[in-house]
Amino acid sequence: MFKGTMNAGVKEFVVDTYKAQAEALKGLQGKSGLWHTVLTDADSYEEVSGSAAITAGILKGIRYGILDDSYLPCAWKAVEAILDNIDRDGTVLNVSGGTGMGYDADHYKNILIAPMAYGQSLTILALAEALLHLD
Repeated sequence: MFKGTMNAGVKEFVVDTYKAQAEALKGLQGKSGLWHTVLTDADSYEEVSGSAAITAGILKGIRYGILDDSYLPCAWKAVEAILDNIDRDGTVLNVSGGTGMGYDADHYKNILIAPMAYGQSLTILALAEALLHLD
């Protein structure tokens, strides 16, 4: 885990916040294994780049011993869903076309879906982290 000189109280706060976020995200995962653009709105579309970022974060937390193995089913379900959203030519599908600041949930629900470089990058990050968990 972190070996720097961070204040112990700050470190505890950051780690506790991370654990709380991971726990909340586990409960918000969609049936397919991805997360919705608006996390708490099942009517918003499932989005791959954000899901890949969440997946990478969960897997890294497990690898560093911050999260326990009870998070593995959530992570592997997400990995499978991410893989299902990679086209034959390697394009990552179902990525939002940029998420600038919005005033309400409808703003995010109406962002176009288009291949984006960050979707490719976050997918590679998640899959590389997944490979580190294979025995």
